[in-house]
Amino acid sequence: MILTIIKQEEQPLMNRNKVEANLSFTATTPSRKDVQKDMAKQVKAELGLVMIKSIHSGFGRNIAEVKAYIYKNKKALENCEQKHIIKRHEETKTEATKEAEAKPEVPAEETPVEEKKEESSE
Repeated sequence: MILTIIKQEEQPLMNRNKVEANLSFTATTPSRKDVQKDMAKQVKAELGLVMIKSIHSGFGRNIAEVKAYIYKNKKALENCEQKHIIKRHEETKTEATKEAEAKPEVPAEETPVEEKKEESSE
């Protein structure tokens, strides 16, 4: 999946940027979650502040047009977007954090607590 930004327009009264991009892919049209992650990486924005408005691809085409808003802060997002849209995008954000937490961490060397107590008493 390759995301190329075509147009980026600042909307200062709404505290956001409007982004139009082309998305080329090989198999099926990518999900909003995947597009949101790639968009956040490209524009260097927080994942929760990126709202994907539409992903349009023609029948049988491997290219889609994406329209998104990148908000400056959480307050501007809450003032402009409808609650169910915010909830939809927060679900993708929580799924991303769950995936990050699911990765096993390498535990540090553990020393038994009992051995430390025995050494200090002698």
